[in-house]
Amino acid sequence: MQSACAALNATPQRDHQEKLLGSRFVIFDGACGFCTYCVSEAKKLDRRGRFVYVPLQSCTGADFERFGTTEEACRRAVHVIDGRVRRRGAFAVNRFFWSIGVGRPVIVALWCIWPLLVTEVIAYAFIAKNRVWISRLFRTQNCSIWQE
Repeated sequence: MQSACAALNATPQRDHQEKLLGSRFVIFDGACGFCTYCVSEAKKLDRRGRFVYVPLQSCTGADFERFGTTEEACRRAVHVIDGRVRRRGAFAVNRFFWSIGVGRPVIVALWCIWPLLVTEVIAYAFIAKNRVWISRLFRTQNCSIWQE
């Protein structure tokens, strides 16, 4: 089975760039059990298949460059690339839900009531920093590659 990044790389350069600009991607840490669980739940919500879900481990340096990010940044937070719009962390989560049409009133409230947005960003940062522990708590596969 070919990875999403490998499938994109199989196309000629111009077609590849057009696919990147016209597609929606979620780049996540495929070695993290909690992250993988969240993506499996996101796929269930994305019934129309609007996004391509790409574990960062399947991407090359050139892929990260085309996505407008780095491998290190993707290790720290989920990234959503929606055409020319790039978001990471809590903002990526909001962009994902907005794009699939789920929870728009909540997202509007987050953006209008700034203490809620700040709380969301802090909560996301806490979860991202503690995802090894959270993976164990939810009894998912451990974040084996990124453990310190």
